[in-house]
Amino acid sequence: MRPPNPFHPTRAWLWVGITLLPAAALGRGLAFAFPDLTERWYGRGLYPLVSAGLGALNGLVAVSLAELLAIGLLVLMGLLAWREGVRMARDGRGALQALRARAVRLIAGGWVLAGILAWAFLLLWGLNYSRPQLRQRMGLDAEGVTAKEVLALGEQAAAVAASLYRELGFDPARPTRMPISFAALNRIVDRRLASLELPGDEIGSGGPAKRLWGSVALAYLGISGIYIPFTGEPSVNALVPDVSMPLVVAHEKAHFHGVTDEGEAGMVGILVCAGAEEPYLRYAAYLNAAARLISQAARYLPQEAASVWQSLGEGPLRDLQAIEQFWARYRGPATEVARRVNDAYLRSNRVPGGVESYGRVVRLLVALHRQGRFPELGATGPGN
Repeated sequence: MRPPNPFHPTRAWLWVGITLLPAAALGRGLAFAFPDLTERWYGRGLYPLVSAGLGALNGLVAVSLAELLAIGLLVLMGLLAWREGVRMARDGRGALQALRARAVRLIAGGWVLAGILAWAFLLLWGLNYSRPQLRQRMGLDAEGVTAKEVLALGEQAAAVAASLYRELGFDPARPTRMPISFAALNRIVDRRLASLELPGDEIGSGGPAKRLWGSVALAYLGISGIYIPFTGEPSVNALVPDVSMPLVVAHEKAHFHGVTDEGEAGMVGILVCAGAEEPYLRYAAYLNAAARLISQAARYLPQEAASVWQSLGEGPLRDLQAIEQFWARYRGPATEVARRVNDAYLRSNRVPGGVESYGRVVRLLVALHRQGRFPELGATGPGN
């Protein structure tokens, strides 16, 4: 009997499947080792093409493709489990042996599937983690930031937010409502992202952000928005207070534009909305920026920060209270589990600090302000 041919087409495909996952790990390591090449060949080469295709696909369907695929996958898994149960009942005594054989196939198939998904993640979006960081491409200097500098910027942002609130004429007795439609919000954010011309960003507008059916589950997980790399969908929690929505949409669309760092995506979201033509988006941006800056400064200058909080006025403070109350309603064990999972995911993609990277936006806002790139606010020198 002749020995089996290891190069038989069937066995060759098996070897390809087995090596997919380690090959993906190797490719990812090389991308991190050579970030400039990753920027040239992926960030400014392949990814704009990939994102254009995903954006076009995303724009064809009003609902979340990712949710539709997830539902379809759950149904398929249920049908397969039912079929296997019927087979085991029919096999009788041979059920245990059949189960073992199927378990081996399941493990092997799972390994191959993991390799396919790893490559899909890398090529569709994940290699953006290996590119030079946006703050480096923008030349932002966040060194030497002091608590006084943070508080001073927070005070300026609070003054702009309070002024815009008065201009909008809301009733301070209740939280604000966004005066434009969700579709209009998408269009404004897309125009602003295009006008920013972020270094290395050669991405078109893409498809719209999607409000998710599973928003209640996201709320319990403490998630306001999520970018789905496999479908290219910026996705948002439809339940968040209106004053949060512009920043959430802009944040997730920043991810679509290849911004992976959470602090940088937060900075882009504020920058997008702060320069928008719609006053409500500017109000939301400056309120968000003020809250972040004052909260950070309050750790070191609690008495000074307390007076700055009051400068916001009753209406903006009511909006911030609505945000806090919203998340308090859903906060629980699931929130902490989701935080740890997100932290592990970010650290696995070499994001410094994991979930702490969300707070990096404060230093980045100061760096923007130093360069005079924060709309409606002047520039300062480091340490002022």
